[in-house]
Amino acid sequence: MSDPYAPSAKSGPPGPAQWTAPGTGYPGYGQPAAPQFPGYAQPGYGYDPGPVQAPRTSGLTTAALVIGIAAAVISVVPILGLVSYLLGPLAMVLGIVALAKGLYRRGFAVSGVAAGAFALLVCILYTLLLPTLMMIASSDTDTYGFEVTSDGNFDTLVITTNFLTPESGSHSGNFSATMEASPLVGSMTASNAPGNSGEIACVIYNDEGTVLVEDYAHGPDAQVKCLLADAWEPLLDDGPADLQATGYRR
Repeated sequence: MSDPYAPSAKSGPPGPAQWTAPGTGYPGYGQPAAPQFPGYAQPGYGYDPGPVQAPRTSGLTTAALVIGIAAAVISVVPILGLVSYLLGPLAMVLGIVALAKGLYRRGFAVSGVAAGAFALLVCILYTLLLPTLMMIASSDTDTYGFEVTSDGNFDTLVITTNFLTPESGSHSGNFSATMEASPLVGSMTASNAPGNSGEIACVIYNDEGTVLVEDYAHGPDAQVKCLLADAWEPLLDDGPADLQATGYRR
């Protein structure tokens, strides 16, 4: 008589799936299925995560680089380079802020800081050396004659040793003066006054009466310029002895 409480062969949870080894006819060990967790999809072969977007360049780092390069280029231009006193520090501040925020394109920010620092350094050196160079240029002076002739009224602007202290005046017909001037800085500009459309001419000569530079023009608002520095061209080409030979005696 069988036990009614004995477990039936057909009852109970199913066991692991059986598989048969190929070519043997014998059952193999059961292979458990991979566990599945609810809420998590298991990517299979050929899974496409979607397009990968490259990080965008930060406008702050780009601005630091562009302004830094502009400041560095402008800084080497005489007079105009003083603008880099503003552009250089601006590029440095933008680059440092970008680095502090950890923005993308760190190299742009570093380059902007370096270029801005270079521009600022050039401006500082230029400011320190400019007065010295002007003093050297104006320390060696000689006696020169400045003369302007015109058919009517005209205005003059004469520079002898310093660009910052020109001598201006209004004249009629003729102007002549003997002054101590630097051969590098000395110059004279003259222009016809309103209502004068005639000819105007300027001449600079040395104490021996040899004309060094001259210029002439005519018509309304005509302007002439005589620069002593222009007389240095033959000096550089042929030597000091030929400087006097470039002009003619008055």
